[in-house]
Amino acid sequence: FGVTHIKIDPLVQGIDNTTQTRLTLEQQVSKEITITYITNLTHTSEQIFRLEWTFTKQLSLIALRDENGNFGVDLQWKKGLK
Repeated sequence: FGVTHIKIDPLVQGIDNTTQTRLTLEQQVSKEITITYITNLTHTSEQIFRLEWTFTKQLSLIALRDENGNFGVDLQWKKGLK
């Protein structure tokens, strides 16, 4: 299991300047399917899983489980303007 992209976002938030560093790992499983995992390094219970399945250049299915455990599926249609 290799990682296609890795990203570390050091964020400072709030009045007390608490750090909210996030680690993002992205793996392209196939030409059509990409899996993304995001975790907060200071609060490991905050994890996000995202799966994107691209059918065509215009049509994608995105499944997401957020840090609260909520799950959603979106169908995304992209249309360009000329």
